[in-house]
Amino acid sequence: MFSLSFLNSGLLIASLSAIIPILIYFFAKKRPDRVIFSSLKFIISSKEERNSKINLKNILLLIIRTLIILLLTLIFARPIFKTFIGIESNYHAPTTISIIADNSLSMDYYSDDTQRLELLKEKLKIINSKLTNEDYIRIYTKDNYVTGQKFMQGTIADTLIQNISLSYNNISLDSLVVKALRNSKNIETANHEIYLLTDGNEALTYHDSLNSIKYLLVDDNLEWNNFSAQINSAQIVSNNNIKQISIDFVVANYGENDVKDRLIRLNYNDRSYDRFISIEASKSWQGNFTIPIEKSGWQKGFIEVQDEYYSMDNRAYFSFFFNLYPNITFITENNKVSLPLRTMANIFAVNQDNVKFLAQNYVNNQLISDTDIFIFYKLTSIDSNIESLLKQLSSEEKGSLIVLSDNYDDSVTNYIENTFAIRLSSGVVKNIYPDWHNQYHKLISSIATNQLKELRFNDLVKAEASDKTALLLSSNNQPIIANNLDNYLFFFDDNNDFVTNTAYPVLMNKIFENISNSNLEISSSYLGNTIELTKQAEVNDNKMTSNNYTFTDLGIVKIRNRGDNILYTAVNLDENQRSESIIDKEESKGSYQNITENWESHLFSESGKFELLKYLLIAVLVLFVAELLIIKLSKS
Repeated sequence: MFSLSFLNSGLLIASLSAIIPILIYFFAKKRPDRVIFSSLKFIISSKEERNSKINLKNILLLIIRTLIILLLTLIFARPIFKTFIGIESNYHAPTTISIIADNSLSMDYYSDDTQRLELLKEKLKIINSKLTNEDYIRIYTKDNYVTGQKFMQGTIADTLIQNISLSYNNISLDSLVVKALRNSKNIETANHEIYLLTDGNEALTYHDSLNSIKYLLVDDNLEWNNFSAQINSAQIVSNNNIKQISIDFVVANYGENDVKDRLIRLNYNDRSYDRFISIEASKSWQGNFTIPIEKSGWQKGFIEVQDEYYSMDNRAYFSFFFNLYPNITFITENNKVSLPLRTMANIFAVNQDNVKFLAQNYVNNQLISDTDIFIFYKLTSIDSNIESLLKQLSSEEKGSLIVLSDNYDDSVTNYIENTFAIRLSSGVVKNIYPDWHNQYHKLISSIATNQLKELRFNDLVKAEASDKTALLLSSNNQPIIANNLDNYLFFFDDNNDFVTNTAYPVLMNKIFENISNSNLEISSSYLGNTIELTKQAEVNDNKMTSNNYTFTDLGIVKIRNRGDNILYTAVNLDENQRSESIIDKEESKGSYQNITENWESHLFSESGKFELLKYLLIAVLVLFVAELLIIKLSKS
């Protein structure tokens, strides 16, 4: 029923020093001087009486000093006395309490009209009310809330508990447990207990054979009647020459019940489009909204599913830039651009006035703000103006189309080799058919394989690729079309059968869409992500004082990063923040002990350890006083 242990058991070896007084007693005695007297009768009797008193005094002092050394050794070894008799929660030995409070986004779930985060706070307040002034408490949260900064002695203010809020941080509960175990060792109490309060939405895997962590599910109701919406893809489709946005989405039902007539809503540029769906339990439903694009610019909105239990993942936001009438600029030494390429540019731009021609010596970086697609036609050299423009396009992640000329200089050779890893050679290649294509690239996959094999190319600029990384179409390692990010490179002119093939308009339309970002690259980020801003940037029309910005709210965020360049970013939850795995209520995993049932009776259940330090100090003090009294009495 009782046990004794030591916090610093290694210091017990110092108890061997208790033999020192004994050795001194036996080997350091002073031999008395010999004095001759005429009569020894009375001296002998006096000597025997005096020796008996001295021996008694010395033995008592020896015992006292030996005990003092032993007790001092025990004091440094810090003995712990533990009783296994049941401990009442309202009375316990001084204890260091570490609490991991799960304030992840899933705690926003409502169960019986009460938010699970509020249920967690109620249980925290109960634990807090049972603390004494000799206890220490520290509450760890995913956002490192104030109570997680240090240990506090005694009960803490309920307002500190009430101010705990939801956090988007993805710090694992396991890592917070490890941190709590490490920090609790710095508090010198005999008893240490760790409680984890969670909703069971995060898997727990930490294992430690020396420590047991008690976890408490804040809600006895483990149902997760949640719906979430997520956008899979978005693309532009044409219907009777009307550009439309087609959004594919999925709605998931994580509950255990079938649901009928659940409202799904698309909010697009402040307009709403509704439909009702039915979803089976633990199933998902894939759907689509296709609506016309009415104007150029940023297209913004969200897909929403009606859900009264957990609102954090009800909406899936999206934003992208689309230009109905893109501006195309040909950079060429003359206006004699081939008819097929000019025709495709006019069709894609819709309005011929949006297609411009510019000589190299008139090129400057300000063209970027007014141009969606740059086409470098019959490029013969790259001067400082062209080089600066290409670098600026690259920094802003904008692409271009380069049509090579067979009359080029070293500046073109170096640029092509550095950008596409392709080495140009003098001369041209005639009459070849493709024997390899990148079947995984979305540009090439839009053309039927049999069409590719029938394409004949003539008068190609001679070149050789070091590998197939940048190649889209080639013949015997002779590049025909190359690609790097949104930069495209043609090794052929329009003097080919290819331009009369039905694959040509399909290919050119796809290239133009990719370069102008009309392929709907959705601008998105996740809650908690941090982006780097330029100086004097603005977020939601507020000037930033830092070069970094962290997304702390869901929705559409307006960013003015440089000059008048405005970006709208959709901020959503990531996969971890939508996690739906529930811990088995009856199961304890790793080092975790489930105390959900009658949880209050488990509080301080291991706080039966009492330090004997103060009692040992009192005993040492008493022995010191006894030693002084014995010495004083012997002298008197």
